[in-house]
Amino acid sequence: MKKIVMLGWTPIGEEFVEVFCEIKYDEEKDSLSICGVEGPQITGDCIGGCGQIVEHMDEEYIKTLKLSSNWTLDMLHRFLTIWRKYHLNDLRPECEHQRALGWKAEPIEMITYELNKSTIEKRSKIRARINKEVLEKGQVSISPTEQEILGLDYEITLPKDKELPDNFGQYYREKKNWEIKFTSWVTPKEHPKGLLEKPCPVCGYKYGSRWNHLPIPKEVIEFLKSLPNAEKKPAWI
Repeated sequence: MKKIVMLGWTPIGEEFVEVFCEIKYDEEKDSLSICGVEGPQITGDCIGGCGQIVEHMDEEYIKTLKLSSNWTLDMLHRFLTIWRKYHLNDLRPECEHQRALGWKAEPIEMITYELNKSTIEKRSKIRARINKEVLEKGQVSISPTEQEILGLDYEITLPKDKELPDNFGQYYREKKNWEIKFTSWVTPKEHPKGLLEKPCPVCGYKYGSRWNHLPIPKEVIEFLKSLPNAEKKPAWI
């Protein structure tokens, strides 16, 4: 199944633009994909967002949306619920137990730090001395401070609100002010909310270690098939 639907018009700036969605379902693989676009242009651009626009389609968005004449609010709510739950249902990082426990990706703020110039220079000098002593004497001595410097990661990403060690600024500088990552991309070691590689308390499966399949109920597919096709062909989707 492949179909394009038009949900209606959403306000962007001083105008209302059309909102289209493409629904693809592979029956053999039981695989569903849904994407959307707001105000597609013949140039290949769009006035609003594209792709997983469902992420910003909250209640405020719905209130301002002018629905197509062949859509109802109930249809829209059910469609958005299906989109959020079953999009890429054959590429799920969680197991059935983790899903039942409500494990899902959430945005978190992270800051990336990298070694400062002074520390990089010190590390280079230490390595040069070690190589020289090994060649000349066949052995080398390394102080605890030198061991610490040699063992530092070049780059570290930490939670924005994490309290840093007192000597952290001695070795690192801030590379980015902040960035948004998802808990599904971060391990528990990197952030308390991190899910990547976190074991399931029931079966031990590590989150994100493979792609799992979430079966789609027959009534969901029948509902998607029943949705009215867009009366207007979009420039692209």
